[in-house]
Amino acid sequence: MVKQIIFGFFLSLPIFAIAAWLIPLTPMLLLFFALIWMLWTYVLLGWKREWKYNQLNEEMYYWLQNFITTLSIKKTITETFVDLSQRYQLQSASWLKAYTSNEVMQTMINLKQRFRHPIYEIFTSTLSFYEQQGGDVMTLFESIMFQSRLMETRRIEVFRYSKRYLFQWLFLWLLNLIILVVSKFSLADLFSIMKDTFIFQTLIVLILALIPISKLIWFHSWIRLKQKLR
Repeated sequence: MVKQIIFGFFLSLPIFAIAAWLIPLTPMLLLFFALIWMLWTYVLLGWKREWKYNQLNEEMYYWLQNFITTLSIKKTITETFVDLSQRYQLQSASWLKAYTSNEVMQTMINLKQRFRHPIYEIFTSTLSFYEQQGGDVMTLFESIMFQSRLMETRRIEVFRYSKRYLFQWLFLWLLNLIILVVSKFSLADLFSIMKDTFIFQTLIVLILALIPISKLIWFHSWIRLKQKLR
């Protein structure tokens, strides 16, 4: 949280600096700085939470794909887990150790604490059935393989959409800020007359406040989109 507060502060500084350059330093401007600092911090905290959730979903996808594929070759859950554990150790993936138990099946159940997606719950139930009854691996896990691939495809699509929006958002706001700066120089006389009026100061504050507010609105829309695709 400390990092997000610090990053929020540095993101707020340029906006505050532009506002202070355009209008006189007033209590309203200081309040504006505190407000946008809070907004940026909130957005960054939410972004961190969703980024972590996204990483866990990606880990789960590769874990499921690798486990099912290896199980179809090894045929036993224990041999499959040992083989995957060795691969993850070579990749310096230390998170698996925290969930490892003496019994392989218990380890797979423990991983539900990390992978909280409903697909993993179905996977452990199917794996338990396979341990007791046996059967063809690819047939039993076909639906899980399909659903996990679909989830990963959607995750990638949302990520691409996020990148595209970020570039559009940056371009549009840079363009708006450039217009403000150019207006300050080209309409210097008008600015000098209007900068002390409350209406003009409020208008500048509202325009600049829309930068973090627009990001916050998009962030909530992005969260709702991700929840629909889960």
